[in-house]
Amino acid sequence: MKKLFILALGMIFLLNLTHAQTDCTQPSITETTGEGTYCFGEEVTLTITGVLNDATEWQWSTGESCGEQIIEDSNTTSITITVEDTITYFVRGIGGCVGEDATCTEIKIFLDNDPPEVNCPENINVANDEGECGAIVEYEAPTALDNCDDEVTVELTEGLGSGAFF
Repeated sequence: MKKLFILALGMIFLLNLTHAQTDCTQPSITETTGEGTYCFGEEVTLTITGVLNDATEWQWSTGESCGEQIIEDSNTTSITITVEDTITYFVRGIGGCVGEDATCTEIKIFLDNDPPEVNCPENINVANDEGECGAIVEYEAPTALDNCDDEVTVELTEGLGSGAFF
C-alpha cells in the first residue's frame, strides 16, 4: 500500500493508494519419468513435464522433505543422477509470486538389493569305477543370474571340481 500526501489550500490530505493484486497461478507438473528400481552406479535421468506459470524456475531437491537438500534451481525439466541408494527426489516451481509452500512432486528411486539367483544342477548318483573305491565324476557347474550384473562368475571355493576322483 502506498501513501500519498497532498497539500491543497493549506490542508494536508492523506490518500491510501492500493492496487489489486492478481492471483498467482501455481506451477503445474503433469508427468514424471524416471521413478523405479535401479542398480548401484546406474545413471538415470529424472524428467518432468509441466509449466511454471507464475513461478520463475524449477527447484530439484532430495532429503526427507521438499526443499531440504537443494540440488538445483533452474529452468531445467530434467536432471541426471547416479544411483547409490534408495532415495526420494522432489521438484517444485519457485520464485515469482509462488511461495515456499508450492506443491512438490516426488520421484522415488529404489536401489536394487535383490541377491543373485543361483541355479544348481540336479543331484547325481555315480557307481564306483571298476576295481576302485570311488569314481571320476563329471558334473555341470552351477550358474547364477543377477538383474544388475550381466556377468556373474560362479567359483568353487572348496570341495572337488568336475572331473575329479571322488
